Amino acid sequence: KWFDTVNLVSVMTNVIFIIVFAYLLSKNHSYSTQNTLVILETYILLIVLQAVLNLITLLRKIRFRFHFSFLKPAQLKLVFTYAGVAFFSNLFQFFAYRMDYWLINYFQNKDELGLYALASRLNQVLWLLPMTVAAVIIPFTVTASDELMEKIKTILPLLKINIVLIC
Repeated sequence: KWFDTVNLVSVMTNVIFIIVFAYLLSKNHSYSTQNTLVILETYILLIVLQAVLNLITLLRKIRFRFHFSFLKPAQLKLVFTYAGVAFFSNLFQFFAYRMDYWLINYFQNKDELGLYALASRLNQVLWLLPMTVAAVIIPFTVTASDELMEKIKTILPLLKINIVLIC
């Protein structure tokens, strides 16, 4: 919708990029680590400048006015309730995934821990294939009973391939 404005900002920032890098090239011709870091820092700052200019342009185009208000206590209670459940479930899942590594690290050496970690990650990757196929197949089979038999005949060879790949 505002491609002309966005392009204008991009052209202006690219001109600034060219001017700054032309100055840096004319100023110093060395390939030292310090010079490389200065160029990298300058590039990052210019990217941030471009992002800020794009943000300012967007905020002016949509006529955004900043309005700040605190949540009411009832709303805060809801937010912390949902966030707390999500936080503790993520924490529990993290411990469930990592507890076996900690136990093996405690009772075995690093080589055996590495082999176990490799095997468990490989197992997780192998579970992705059946889940992906199931995500496609399950909605495919939800039809009338007459069509279901034909669809099952179509799906069975895919399942055989899937089982062979896992084994």
